[in-house]
Amino acid sequence: MLALVREHEAEQTLLERDAEERRRRGVSFRELAAEYLSWLDDVKGAKPSTLRDHRCLLAEPGQAYRRGRGSSPGLIMAGLGDRPAREVTTREVEDLLRTIAGTGAAPRTVNKARQLVCAIFNYGMRPSTYALATNPAQHADRRREPDQAPLAFYSPGQVEALAEALSTGAHRGSDPSRSQ
Repeated sequence: MLALVREHEAEQTLLERDAEERRRRGVSFRELAAEYLSWLDDVKGAKPSTLRDHRCLLAEPGQAYRRGRGSSPGLIMAGLGDRPAREVTTREVEDLLRTIAGTGAAPRTVNKARQLVCAIFNYGMRPSTYALATNPAQHADRRREPDQAPLAFYSPGQVEALAEALSTGAHRGSDPSRSQ
């Protein structure tokens, strides 16, 4: 029993020393992102599709896709992964977004990456996590997304005409080769 107690105390001391070292050096962006995804899943109960999308965006460079051939470019982790989170600057986030845009990605894709990085830093700013002083992604520029196309709709008269055509069978046409 005494050996078990000593072993437990040694493990606790090691854990406390590791935690103190981590607090001293600061958490890396990679570690912060992993904790954010875990929190999003466990506490917030995010939808599986959301978690899948975030994991795809935060994949490591060269990580194989689940289906098909090819691998992830891992641009977010390549740009910020090893950096201590408290040392990441807005300029680095802007450089990352320029890199993503340089691949030919749509403005919406660039904004999605910005939004995810911003959410990760917001999580890191919470007093219950790492109490980071700032969110460098907050001041990064958003890309302008094209306006949505106008919504096509039918007028009430057009809907009535369609309903009448369907009820009389006019939509079937008068092709004699087709059997009815």
